[in-house]
Amino acid sequence: MASIILSFVPTPSNAEVNKHFRHALYTTVYPQLLKQWKTFINAHREEVSHLAPRVVDLVNIPLPHTSPPLDFVIFHYPRDSETKKRALLDTAPAQTADNRSSPSEISARVKNLYEAIIQCSKERGLYSSIKQRNLEKVQLIPILQRLIANEDLALVNFFKALGSKLPEAKAKFAAIKDNDKLDTAGKACQFRQWMKEHRAQLAEITSLTLNDKGLTAIPKEIDYFTKLVILDLSNNRISSLPPELGQLKSLRKIVLSNNQLQSLPPQFADLKYLSVASLDNNHFSSFPLEICQLPRLTELSFAFNKIVSLPNKIENLKTMKTFDMAYNKISDLPEELYHLQQLTHVDLRGNPFTARPPFFKAVDVEV
Repeated sequence: MASIILSFVPTPSNAEVNKHFRHALYTTVYPQLLKQWKTFINAHREEVSHLAPRVVDLVNIPLPHTSPPLDFVIFHYPRDSETKKRALLDTAPAQTADNRSSPSEISARVKNLYEAIIQCSKERGLYSSIKQRNLEKVQLIPILQRLIANEDLALVNFFKALGSKLPEAKAKFAAIKDNDKLDTAGKACQFRQWMKEHRAQLAEITSLTLNDKGLTAIPKEIDYFTKLVILDLSNNRISSLPPELGQLKSLRKIVLSNNQLQSLPPQFADLKYLSVASLDNNHFSSFPLEICQLPRLTELSFAFNKIVSLPNKIENLKTMKTFDMAYNKISDLPEELYHLQQLTHVDLRGNPFTARPPFFKAVDVEV
C-alpha cells in the first residue's frame, strides 16, 4: 500500500505555483489518500462502523483515474524554496477525460472525512494526544489506528474488571489473558465476541460496581447493559465517557467520583430517568450543560472540581433536592438557582464568594 503523508504549508504567493499546487492535490494526492483510506477502513469495517459510521459512508465514493500509487508525497518546503516545490508539482499528471469526481468534490470529501474522524477522536477523549503528536495533518489512518487501539485496550481492561462480578467473564478472561499468540487487539476480539454471545445475560444486569479497577476508559460495549439501574465507576482514572452511555435508558444512579473527567458527552442528556449523579473530585472547569437536561435529577454532587460558575439553565433541574458544589471556584450564584423550590440541602463550602450568598428559604445551606 502506498504511504502518503500530506502536510499543509502556507499558500505559495506565486499564482502559477499555487495553481500547480492545487492541481497536484486534486489529481494525485487526494485521490490516493482516499484510496488508501478506503482500503484501511474496509479492512476494519466493524470497528470503524461503530466508532465513526459517517467515515465509512464518506470514504466509499467514485474516484478519478490517477497515476500509479505514490510511494511518498509530502509538501513541506519553506517559502524560499518555490522553485524546488514547482519542480515537484510539475510532475503531477493531468486529469483524464473520464474522471468521475470533480476536484472540488474530492477536496470536499477529504475535508468532510477529516472533520468526521476528528469529531470522533474528540468524543473518545483522544484529540489532545492527536494534536500533541501532530497527527492532525489529514493523516486519517494513524488517527483511526489510535482510536481502534484505544477501544481495544478499554475493552480488555473493562472485561477484566467485569470478571469480578460475573464468574463466566472471569473464566473467559483467565483462558485468554496468558495466550501469547494474542495481542491486545486479538484479546479484545475474543472478549467482544463473548459479550455478543452473552448479550441477553448482560442485558439483565441491573447494578454494576466497577470502582477501584484502574480503568482509564469505558468501551462502547457498555450499551449491552440496557437494564442497568445503578452504575458505579468511582475511583478509577477515566478521562472520557463513550457516547453509548446514553443508551442506558433505565439508569437511575451513576457514580463517577474520583476520576479525570473534564466534560460529558452530549448523549449524557439522554439519561432522562437519572435521579442521582455523583461527579466529585474530577477535572471539570465548567458546569456541563448536559446535566441541565435531566428532568428527574434529585441529587447532584460536583464537589472538589474547578467549576467557576453555574449556568442559568440550572433552573431546569426542578426536582433537585440535594446540591453539592463544595470546594470549587464559584464566586457568585445565578438568580435561577433560587427558583428551585424542592431544594433541601446545598453545600457551597470552600468557594471564593465575593460576598456571602443570601440564604435559601427552608433550605439547609453550608457555606
